[in-house]
Amino acid sequence: MLREVTATRYVEPLRSGGSVPGIVEADDLGTYVVKFTGSAQGRKALVAEVVVGELARALGLRFPELVLVHFDPAVAADEPHQEVRDLHAASAGVNLGMDFLPGARDFSPEVAEVFPVDPVEAGRIVWLDALTANVDRTVHSSNLMVWPTLGVAPPRLWLIDHGAALVFHHRWDGADPSRAYDLRHHALGRYGPDVRAADAELAPKVTADLLRRIVAEVPDAWLADAAGPDETREAYVDHLYARVRHSAAWLPTDFPGREVLAAEEARRAARTRAGRPAGLAEAGSRPARQARRGTGLVGAPGMRGATTGTTDGVRNDARDGRVGDVVNDVSGARRVEIEYCTQCRWLPRAAWLAQELLTTFEAELTELVLRPGTGGVFVVRVNDEVVWDRREQGFPEPTAVKRAVRDRVAPGRSLGHSDGPA
Repeated sequence: MLREVTATRYVEPLRSGGSVPGIVEADDLGTYVVKFTGSAQGRKALVAEVVVGELARALGLRFPELVLVHFDPAVAADEPHQEVRDLHAASAGVNLGMDFLPGARDFSPEVAEVFPVDPVEAGRIVWLDALTANVDRTVHSSNLMVWPTLGVAPPRLWLIDHGAALVFHHRWDGADPSRAYDLRHHALGRYGPDVRAADAELAPKVTADLLRRIVAEVPDAWLADAAGPDETREAYVDHLYARVRHSAAWLPTDFPGREVLAAEEARRAARTRAGRPAGLAEAGSRPARQARRGTGLVGAPGMRGATTGTTDGVRNDARDGRVGDVVNDVSGARRVEIEYCTQCRWLPRAAWLAQELLTTFEAELTELVLRPGTGGVFVVRVNDEVVWDRREQGFPEPTAVKRAVRDRVAPGRSLGHSDGPA
């Protein structure tokens, strides 16, 4: 069973994490990265962390020890940011901790240029991700660490962050054990992963008994499906064991080179621009800002809200159900778009950020769009200008995004405490 510890000191939040985890010291003298039950990603993300992490350890892959952390928000009473304090208040009780790797480095594209990875090891990691439907180990967001980085011991590759895995458990009725997931952008694709050798080595080790021992580690309170904890655990066992038996149907073998991936990204960006209403793509450009009149879409005053797209120049307002007016003047358009990964289940995170922006800029924004994406994307744009990209900057803290949006839609406006250090 997972060890249980009690948090004794809250060190700091990790704002680069999508769920805003925190570094915490515990009564066993250990230091852990704690993922909280009250995060926007929900408790199923913690289930995925336990199942995939413990399966990785059972298969001999390097993954930090997991513990159950009893957390009292009082130990973080000095945390200055209200958003983080709210997260702590919603997370009293048992949370999930991962052993902290001091000095570890992200396996970034720059590190990947010089760090050697054996095709056999790469194949094992890719195989695990394909089995567990982990679509969030990409070139730009590897969820891999290099550790140790000091001393005489050689640096090794460590797996972290599996909260976006097991995508099938968000819709059990559509779960297909033979489904192949798109892993062409996998962080280790460039190393020629020997996935077939990994399948021959690892598949026999993933037995129903092993899976039952692993899912037994998940606290009952995190298994909130209507079927009940025992039935839900058995559903995980049945589905993953069936996937092992159907591995021939989902083994990934196509890993395009960097030039092909760059061309695909350019085509995706072009399709995104082409799918926007006429005139909108130019709304943030210098000529459009200088233009007195044009053609395009802005929301009518008093009709602001989060949208999930536009159709034929008509904006659906998600706040009150009304339909925005189509007008000719786009010179004052102040549009924010949040593109989020649906495979990673980041809609709650995007909606939370949208709410923060709409509350702060109620009088300034004419439109806010939530745009579904894939492949670990989380991008914030103002009038088509990228102001935050998770792949380059990590997950944003709301105050940082507010400042970026303010600088473009209301320069000079004070944001109060949000103008302080992030």
